[in-house]
Amino acid sequence: MSGSVTQRAAAERRSAVLRCDKNPTWSDANGTLAARFNCHYSNINWGFKISARLQSVITSNVNESGVSWWRNGKRMPKNAGHVVGRSYHFHGTLKPVKHGDHVQFQDYMTFRVRIGGRPGTGSLVWAADVTAKK
Repeated sequence: MSGSVTQRAAAERRSAVLRCDKNPTWSDANGTLAARFNCHYSNINWGFKISARLQSVITSNVNESGVSWWRNGKRMPKNAGHVVGRSYHFHGTLKPVKHGDHVQFQDYMTFRVRIGGRPGTGSLVWAADVTAKK
């Protein structure tokens, strides 16, 4: 029974629609993701900024793995990773992407933190599931 419920829930989930040259953003306590379908150049431009709240506890550079992505279920070449300061505006391009493509992409970041006077290691994962539309 739970398998059919899980399958039904997955089928009901819809990917966000990225319209040509529109620039939607999505934010939570960890940061803000922006993405646009640049239909004139057949790509998706994305950017991610770590929130000020999270930046306030990061004590090291951020080690970003590089965005992994899939187009219509096929794994595509990974974006380059970075080791940069906590206030860096992470960004990149996914290509090629055409009208109607279903694109999923995600990133993983690690860094040192100090919370309540105690040091530790933090990590952040963000992900997006979109469909490119003119």
